[in-house]
Amino acid sequence: NGNKVSITPEIEKASSDFYRGYLQALFDADGTVLGLDSANGTRAVRLCQSDYKFLQGIQRMLLRLGIKSVIYSNRRDEGLRSLPNGKGSYSEYWCRASHEIHISKDSILKFYELVGFSDPEKLSKIKSMVDSVSFYSTKYECEFESLEFVGVEKVYDCTVEEVHRFDGNGMILH
Repeated sequence: NGNKVSITPEIEKASSDFYRGYLQALFDADGTVLGLDSANGTRAVRLCQSDYKFLQGIQRMLLRLGIKSVIYSNRRDEGLRSLPNGKGSYSEYWCRASHEIHISKDSILKFYELVGFSDPEKLSKIKSMVDSVSFYSTKYECEFESLEFVGVEKVYDCTVEEVHRFDGNGMILH
């Protein structure tokens, strides 16, 4: 429709409940579940979009819920594609380059538990996958160059119900 959707600062500051509803609606409309029947054996929840910055915002929202994902840029080049034309056949349409966000491994289970689908077909597919597959976790590590003592200050603890983590300036803390 040509209207540009973006992840605004207001959306990024919203609650976990808002994130869940927003992400569920988005993945219901445009997401896919790649299960055991996919050609290359990949198990993933996938979302394709032509706006890379939009996907980066979605990735941050997912991460704030503890759901890791990977963005693959330029999965399909810009150009003509044969697509359904709404009249029972296909027509050629000019399409922008598209990018994909993939949720895989143990993050599929977190996605299922925290976001899920309301679309019955997608819900059935992810439920079947979750019930029949053992997921392994992905380990992420971060290195730092130095550690410097700067003094002693009072510190405070924060608890966020259900997700037990929060976003501290882009760093997931728990």
